[in-house]
Amino acid sequence: MTNIEKLRSITRHLAIAHHIPGRIRLKLQAKGLEHPELDLVHRARDFQRMVESMPGILAIRPNLLALSCVVEYDPRVITTTLWEELIGGGDSPAIHQLCAQIEAHYQACQQA
Repeated sequence: MTNIEKLRSITRHLAIAHHIPGRIRLKLQAKGLEHPELDLVHRARDFQRMVESMPGILAIRPNLLALSCVVEYDPRVITTTLWEELIGGGDSPAIHQLCAQIEAHYQACQQA
């Protein structure tokens, strides 16, 4: 499974709890708890590493007890629409471009 497939496998279990340009709160949906393939602690770390590696991410603050995280980002790099499409499972060219950027940046960070 590629890193992008891992990211997409996690985002399909997330919902946007609150969103203003530059700050988004993501919440694990209750149905995500029912899936045995989700080892929450391990997946949360994977998700955090992937999100931290995204261009335009300024900070991420996970809250495992609340099953949520707050992501601060540069809205000039990742638009509010792009976030909503990513979390909503969109498949537009913009999502593919973002995923390619995430993968390239993540791989570069791993090699450094």
